[in-house]
Amino acid sequence: MLLVVVCCAQPDDKLLLMQVLLKCADICHPARPLRIHKKWSFLIAEEFYAQGDLERQRGMPVSPLCNRHDADLPRSQRGFIDFVCRPSYLPFGRFCNVRLGFRLMAG
Repeated sequence: MLLVVVCCAQPDDKLLLMQVLLKCADICHPARPLRIHKKWSFLIAEEFYAQGDLERQRGMPVSPLCNRHDADLPRSQRGFIDFVCRPSYLPFGRFCNVRLGFRLMAG
């Protein structure tokens, strides 16, 4: 069904649809099995902490979520799911006429 919509859409609509699809793919790890979600969460957190370490070394303010000394990974992941993933996936799921049923997206 999605392929038919893309083929019939206006060029600007196709671009927007592909951008949303790419964004949803980019942030998909919370929708994966828990072991994969945890692995990606730790990898991303380490990337953020490395940025915070560099900021601290350069005397700059440490960006939000980048301070390894004040980290709360479960809380930050909950925020990521609530404020980034859910608002991206739910409208896209409705557009595709798909009911999202994985645990982490449950409110």
